[in-house]
Amino acid sequence: MVFLNMIPRTLSILSSSLVRSPGLIVASNSIISRNHLNKFLYSTTPSIDKLKLQQEIVLDAAEEKQMAQEVIEQVNSQIERNEQGRLFAIIHILGRQTKVTPDDIIIVDSNSFAPLNGDKIKFEKVLLVGGADFTLVGRPLLTPGLVNVTGTIIEKDLSHTRTNFRKIPRKRHMRFRFFRTQLTMIRINEIEIKEKVAQRKDVEGGDRLIS
Repeated sequence: MVFLNMIPRTLSILSSSLVRSPGLIVASNSIISRNHLNKFLYSTTPSIDKLKLQQEIVLDAAEEKQMAQEVIEQVNSQIERNEQGRLFAIIHILGRQTKVTPDDIIIVDSNSFAPLNGDKIKFEKVLLVGGADFTLVGRPLLTPGLVNVTGTIIEKDLSHTRTNFRKIPRKRHMRFRFFRTQLTMIRINEIEIKEKVAQRKDVEGGDRLIS
């Protein structure tokens, strides 16, 4: 109600052609009653009773467990028959996450990457692996031994020349530094799922990696 009382006062301040009148607003020779004004202001605002809240259907715990078991059985069936299709994986290497598929070539831009040309490496930190019909997501990493991702170092080279410019304002201090970093090219040889999903082991927790 306070808002409606403020409207005529505001209009009269903004334009001299607007005249305040009890119960009426006169503007440009047109008369608008308070009833019409109320209808105009509140016609576009739906009432709370008319809002339809979206309800989420919560499955029963037993039904949800049965559904999860069916999905696991289907995934294990594809893995056993080797019908998962072309696999892809997300690996963690030198603080970066990279999506790879078989026969991909990835470039590692770092001076501290030790392997030499021809070395074969196995990526232990695998965050995710997926096929045509399913995706296995780690929390944050997949269990070591579940997925085998291997690669070969095919070339080591230097990057293009980069420039580092430093200037201190009003000190007549300017420095240019040119440098090149070491690039290592790795070919992904294989992405393979070695074990079935959700298979309990005799000893658990001793083979986890900390990223």
